[in-house]
Amino acid sequence: MVHQLVIISKVGRKGAVVLPKAIRELTGIHERSLVIIEADEDKVVIKPLRVVRVKASKKARYELEKSLREGYVLGEEKAEGLAKRG
Repeated sequence: MVHQLVIISKVGRKGAVVLPKAIRELTGIHERSLVIIEADEDKVVIKPLRVVRVKASKKARYELEKSLREGYVLGEEKAEGLAKRG
């Protein structure tokens, strides 16, 4: 069963948004949780980052870190492109 909550919240100074308790409880987000923030032209999505620890060889770790860095750079470039349009 999919639970969905829709709550109106206000953006504060410096762009801060408070996640209501019901949303935090539903998603498992708590103080100091890491979250993923995705945005496009008409929506912002905040998802909890689930960290999974695995054992990996040095080469596998290197390849994973390289892939994550490349994804981060691509994400930054997309954000800059969106900012230039706005």
